[in-house]
Amino acid sequence: MGKRVCYIIGTRPEVIRSAGILRSFEAHPALEVELVNTGQHFDTSMMADLAEEVGLPRAARTLPTRTGVPGRRFAGITGDLVDVLADGGFDAVVVYGDTDSSLAGALAGIKTGTAVVHVEAGCRSGDMRMQEEMNRRMIDHVSALHLAVSDACVANLRLESAPGRLVVTGDPQFDVFWDHRPAGGGRPSATPEGFVTLHRAENVDDPRFLDGVLAALDGVGRASGMVFTWAAHPRTAAFFGDAPRSPWVKVDPPLSYGQTLNHLARSSVCVTDSGGLQKEAFWLRTPCVTMRPTTEWVETVDAGANVLCPDPALLHGAVTSAAAAPEHVRWEPDPYGGLGSSGRVAAAIAQWLAS
Repeated sequence: MGKRVCYIIGTRPEVIRSAGILRSFEAHPALEVELVNTGQHFDTSMMADLAEEVGLPRAARTLPTRTGVPGRRFAGITGDLVDVLADGGFDAVVVYGDTDSSLAGALAGIKTGTAVVHVEAGCRSGDMRMQEEMNRRMIDHVSALHLAVSDACVANLRLESAPGRLVVTGDPQFDVFWDHRPAGGGRPSATPEGFVTLHRAENVDDPRFLDGVLAALDGVGRASGMVFTWAAHPRTAAFFGDAPRSPWVKVDPPLSYGQTLNHLARSSVCVTDSGGLQKEAFWLRTPCVTMRPTTEWVETVDAGANVLCPDPALLHGAVTSAAAAPEHVRWEPDPYGGLGSSGRVAAAIAQWLAS
């Protein structure tokens, strides 16, 4: 008898990171995998053509778009997923990372008696102000199978005595990154460039924070000639409006995955609060400044590739220092497992369900 698996996506990062896993399931014909899209990221600028670009299979089911306050939106997605799991006869529900869609899938799983599998289990920033941190902790403590990307994640799970089986797979994001990395490595351009993305509510919902970031980047540009491309999340579009705010900061709409990697590879430094971009910068050997007090990707900080800078007043110095000293970074070995992690995730799920 085959096993039925419901795989949940809902956001841009889940689409990118899941593409390799979903293709790897093809090597396990005993698994019947149904892809369900919660529609959490419904803005077309964030999701348009992304699934096709990274080779994500078409979702078998897309839930109705939920808008409104976050709590009610989350409750609606959870209720919809309860209906999906209750009617589908699934043996497991697979969730990735720390999004509201992933937590909704995990809670729907335990309320319908469906075993929960957590990909990217054990990541911790230690910052309980972050919704993502609360989400990932709750998911880990209701999961039956934990698929961890690094030794640090394993240590976190053991420290918390998280229940369930634990398998170290490495990071599936690397496989998708590898397939879309710029040809020849995309080394920095003759004119110094920087790349910026910010999206976390605690940052972009505060105009004073954004003003401080913009002022710091403008100062770096005036001092060094560095031009920053800021790929603006929809949350920040209203802040910039139609008028340019600095000649050293070029504001673009959300970019395709390939465009993002190309900009990142050409840049002397990256400024972000995104989890995924911190790792992609590391893999492309681009120094990163993360505008948060903590990060779940502690390995990049330990290697000297990533500097934490939650205060815009300190950003000018952090960007200047990071861009000036990439030779001091320990780029190897890759702490996230390298190629083949997507296949290891699919194999771990298949073996666990068969046991």
